[in-house]
Amino acid sequence: MLPIETLFTIDKKSPEPAYRQLYRQIIQLITESRLIPGSKLPSTRELASALHLNRMTILKALEELESQGWVEKRPRKGIFVSANLPVTKAQPLGKNMNIRERGSERTGFKVSTKNHIPQHSTGVYRHKIDEGLPDVRLAPLKELGQNYKRILLNPAYSTSLGYGPPLGDPLLREELSCFLNGSRGLGTKPENIAVLRGSHMALNLLSKVLICPGDKVAVGSSNYLGADVAFLDACAKLKRIPVDEEGLDADYFKRLCEKENIRGLYLTPHHHHPTTVTLSADRRLKILEIANRFGIFIIEDDYDYDFHYGHGPYLPLASMDRGGNVIYIGSFTKSLAPTFRVGYMVAPKNLIDRIEQERVLTDRQGDLILERTIAELIKEGVIQQHLRKSLRIYQKRRDLMAEILTQDFAEFLQFEIPSGGMSIWAEAVNDLDLELVSARMIKRYGWWIPDYKKFNAFGLNHREGIRLGFASLNEKEMRVGLGYLLKCSRG
Repeated sequence: MLPIETLFTIDKKSPEPAYRQLYRQIIQLITESRLIPGSKLPSTRELASALHLNRMTILKALEELESQGWVEKRPRKGIFVSANLPVTKAQPLGKNMNIRERGSERTGFKVSTKNHIPQHSTGVYRHKIDEGLPDVRLAPLKELGQNYKRILLNPAYSTSLGYGPPLGDPLLREELSCFLNGSRGLGTKPENIAVLRGSHMALNLLSKVLICPGDKVAVGSSNYLGADVAFLDACAKLKRIPVDEEGLDADYFKRLCEKENIRGLYLTPHHHHPTTVTLSADRRLKILEIANRFGIFIIEDDYDYDFHYGHGPYLPLASMDRGGNVIYIGSFTKSLAPTFRVGYMVAPKNLIDRIEQERVLTDRQGDLILERTIAELIKEGVIQQHLRKSLRIYQKRRDLMAEILTQDFAEFLQFEIPSGGMSIWAEAVNDLDLELVSARMIKRYGWWIPDYKKFNAFGLNHREGIRLGFASLNEKEMRVGLGYLLKCSRG
């Protein structure tokens, strides 16, 4: 055998543990036939001395190799390369059989396409002005991590590691009921709540349960693309309703319902997506009355209710619903971070029971440990404290972005200061080409801005617009990002 020092290279600065490096390199020597079956390996003392490693590190690598069948211990003789090595290469089925490469691009059969579902960008950018996401640096990650670990390792919660209730952790449903009743006046019970993996799942499940092919669903003339896509995927026909400074046009909605058989309505009344306008109190009452009169379901997507600046927010439509027409959905995406896929749906029990049936077909259940963790953070008041802190910070950031846009972007963008939310809706003026501006931002500075096309995916808006998120940017980041945006707008 060659000297040990020439066989192995251990990089102690590598993030890969030393024992894993040794384990991997021994396997490589065996597969390259530099170590053949039956050959004896150096002793643990020899390896430790030559490689300047602890014997426990050597033992850990060898134990791993033995468990995988690469080496075998022989009493009082040492450690040898196994005579029967693990199979690492599949045997051909026939002499003339061509083995198709794994990772090939095309299937050997037909796959249907869905042109109404947009391709998601795979690019990851370190610097960006998003379309309205929280600052994850403010999230109570320490408390969340500590609680998650404690629950995960607590034998009393071992059942949470198995199959559990599809509608979510019972404690979270209880805490959500108290939280939503206290903050939104919903007057709901735990059995009226389904815990899901965010609002996207809620929209998808509701589309499957409530919509039949050809059903007509009313949405805003400008609308959240994710909702449009979910309804189109269920083969619904979308009926567009104008949106102005008071939100969805209730009178237009009434005339539409009188002329056509409308199955449902989707709206984001707190801050309309994408324009951020708030649905007026008068129109809320009218829309509820229309829904009750015509037996129409309303999906109320209240994605950022907790972030309203100035006067208190209007209570959700669901808090005034007496006919069982409103389905209320929300998420912790905007209060914690997008990676925590925990959201909820509030609806009459018969619909929640039907949602449970449909959910089992696609996802079975959520992360019960994470759900229990969030439940305890609500119970301890951590989430509520975080929301109050974030609200103060986000309001200052909104004011700063509005100030910069007013001072520097008058010739390029037109906007109204939103009463809440995490973004400002700005419309291009003087023929500003947002697509060209976006390309310049990435090429020159490595900064990403939202794709304006997604806010006008169906070509219904006469003017290009963009959502500029302020919540996730501190003052320095905002000034730098908007400074680059200004330069790219100028040419």
